[in-house]
Amino acid sequence: MSLRYSLLSLLLLARATFGLAQTNPSDLILLRNGRELSGRLIQETSAGYVLIPAGAPTQIQRIPREATAYVLYADPAQAAKLLGLDSVARNLSKAPAPAEVRLLAAEPFGKALLEAARSATNSIWISAYYFSDSRAAPIKDFYATLREKAAAGVEVVILVENSTASPPAMRRANANFAAQLSGDGIQTLLWSGTNKALHKKLVIIDGRILLLGSSNLSLSGTYGSIEMNILTEAPHLVQPAIADFQRLCTQLKQRQAAP
Repeated sequence: MSLRYSLLSLLLLARATFGLAQTNPSDLILLRNGRELSGRLIQETSAGYVLIPAGAPTQIQRIPREATAYVLYADPAQAAKLLGLDSVARNLSKAPAPAEVRLLAAEPFGKALLEAARSATNSIWISAYYFSDSRAAPIKDFYATLREKAAAGVEVVILVENSTASPPAMRRANANFAAQLSGDGIQTLLWSGTNKALHKKLVIIDGRILLLGSSNLSLSGTYGSIEMNILTEAPHLVQPAIADFQRLCTQLKQRQAAP
């Protein structure tokens, strides 16, 4: 069987290389028992193949799939039709491309965060558990960029933890820094009126770039600490984060509006 298979392979290679072809090329089936069948394949199913044998146009031969070792179609168009390759190609074209997700420790996260903020043209949305300024890069430059973007008309919104679930000292620190940023034209929302802490840490730039992970927006979170974050632009990952951020902002505003 292996010798016959090798001879068949050499024959096919010769046809492809030197343009050798039969006047009426036939489909070829190599069976597991070593036999070869030729003719015109008219159907392929999960059970096997339906063949009109060469030289017997009025006959139909059914070959079980488990008896088949190898099939060569003489006509590529016919092969595509029988195998449903056009449908497969259409389905593949509709499938989303594999998403690129970058894993970022603290320092790479700080650099990527600053780069993303500087690229913003429409909006910067942030959910933070704890945030603080610093005189050191990169977090100093990040908050400077937020102020510059807000002054230029970019929508900068920061939703920050301030619930009763967090220590009073942290709540005061968040509230004080939020007040500073508000004075610079940045919209800050204190997550309050609940005993459930806002521990989500994410940044969404222009509705297309998502950064999220363990890092707080502080010097330690962007330099030196042991952290892990991701950055992605995959729409099927970014869009749910946008919806979640909007949902949280709506919840907060509803609580604040309640009597």
